[in-house]
Amino acid sequence: ARGDGKTNDTAAVQAAIDQCSRTGGRVLFSPGEYRTGMVRLKSHVTIELQNQAVWRAIPDVSLYPPVVQGLPPAFLFAENEVDFHITGQGKIHGSGDAHDAFIPWKEQERGPRPFGLLLRRCRNLSLSGITLENSAYWMLRPDECDDVVIRGVKVINHANFNNDGFDISDCHRVV
Repeated sequence: ARGDGKTNDTAAVQAAIDQCSRTGGRVLFSPGEYRTGMVRLKSHVTIELQNQAVWRAIPDVSLYPPVVQGLPPAFLFAENEVDFHITGQGKIHGSGDAHDAFIPWKEQERGPRPFGLLLRRCRNLSLSGITLENSAYWMLRPDECDDVVIRGVKVINHANFNNDGFDISDCHRVV
């Protein structure tokens, strides 16, 4: 991934996550701005966002396909994954302030606004140290997850309408 703030890094970031998931490993975001569409998080991967690293959603609703019937799409999505972690001093930025792409107040013909992170039926996951900023919709929605740890995470989510921080639904053992 280039991390130059201009390139669509989706394919490179997804390939790194997919590769690390095969044997377990770490995907490192060094300082820079990495722009992607939807990325699927995978089992046995630690994503580390170093200080001054920003993982930013590209403001284009076509890059966020539906993943769960009846729910909006997601910038970062995981379903039935285990043992994954997002850590560091960097930032995940949902580009919810791009109102020309992610319409405030309602869903319109351009499509629904994506969640920041939608995690469904996952186990043993953690988020620590990072900043979550300006999702187009709710920032973090763990749904039917077990053993979730969230520590030292800063949430700034005021760029769009209905942008909750954490919406924890039907989960067990969340700290």
